[in-house]
Amino acid sequence: YMILTNKETKESANNIARQSEKAERNIVSARTAREKSNAKEDVIQLEKLILAIKKYDAGVEAYDNGNYKDAVKFYGEAIAIIPEFTWAYNNRGLSYRELHENQKAMADYNKAIELNPKFASPYNNRGNIYSYMEEYKKALADYDTSIKLDPNSPYAYLNRGDVYRTLKNYPQAIMNYSQAIKVNPNFILAYFRRGYTYQTIKDYKNAIADYNQTIKLDPNHAMAYHYLAYVYREIGDNAKAEVAMATVKKLMPQKE
Repeated sequence: YMILTNKETKESANNIARQSEKAERNIVSARTAREKSNAKEDVIQLEKLILAIKKYDAGVEAYDNGNYKDAVKFYGEAIAIIPEFTWAYNNRGLSYRELHENQKAMADYNKAIELNPKFASPYNNRGNIYSYMEEYKKALADYDTSIKLDPNSPYAYLNRGDVYRTLKNYPQAIMNYSQAIKVNPNFILAYFRRGYTYQTIKDYKNAIADYNQTIKLDPNHAMAYHYLAYVYREIGDNAKAEVAMATVKKLMPQKE
């Protein structure tokens, strides 16, 4: 199994949380349209909408700050106000995942999909739970659906690549990582994991290229240096291996 930094493991979830701002802006646009109406019912609905958005905003902020229990609380309050708030269900599911409450996360993703079957993100997120549970067939089906609905989001490709790598279908893993990179040429995780896959099949030339690209995009990526050192040792370039390991030690100093 690969060892990833905390920053890397959270990158996907943080990106999805940031995507939710688009949904938020759409809701705000609807609010603006309603402001022109003086009907009492519309005013009440507008007030509810404003309050739900405030709760939702608080949930996003709490999540970004690592306060996942608070995020769950705020998203829940937004849902209580607007029961069809699909992004709130999706993001609450992400928060539950961070709290290792997978069944609750699954329930929220299912609800988001029920409310909007064309919403790509919860399929990807539900696929991650299936993958964690080693239900790979279900995970792949969800990633396929997510990609079909949103072919320009790199994370479903990345996650589908991870499943194929776990299943030792390395060509499919590499193809999915490559597609993620095509969508986002600066996608650090995709380069790193593709490099690891190349290393696994002893394609050291491409592994070195991907680890170097990872380092170019993130000069403090200690694990890329670590695996790069391993590859250099495998091909007999001990001098470069020592340089890479020296960098690892600088980035990850041992505690006395």
